[in-house]
Amino acid sequence: MVDGKEIEMVVKKGDKVIASKYAGTEVKYENEEYLIVKAYLVQGMSYRNIEKTIYDIDSPTRGGGYLAMNKLHELGITGDKKGSLKYKTIDEEIKNANGKYLETLLKHRYKLQKSNS
Repeated sequence: MVDGKEIEMVVKKGDKVIASKYAGTEVKYENEEYLIVKAYLVQGMSYRNIEKTIYDIDSPTRGGGYLAMNKLHELGITGDKKGSLKYKTIDEEIKNANGKYLETLLKHRYKLQKSNS
């Protein structure tokens, strides 16, 4: 259903179908968002590892981790930020941040400070 209207799905033999478990799943709780941010920035976890520990999804060894990667990208967190708070304070990272990444850091600043000390 889309906007209260029933939509017919057309799937042909040979089409790839992605189950909702992997497509369009949205983090609904602020605490889960924080856990994902902490796992990537502070602990330096891989996308697949985040999916396994936070989303409880077994991602394939090759090609997995897209759900976590997409969520982090929505938050302005790109691959070059992995583990960036392992050896820096949140305030040091905020000084060089901008855009959505800065918003995410500011939103979770207090909890990230506590987890990084």
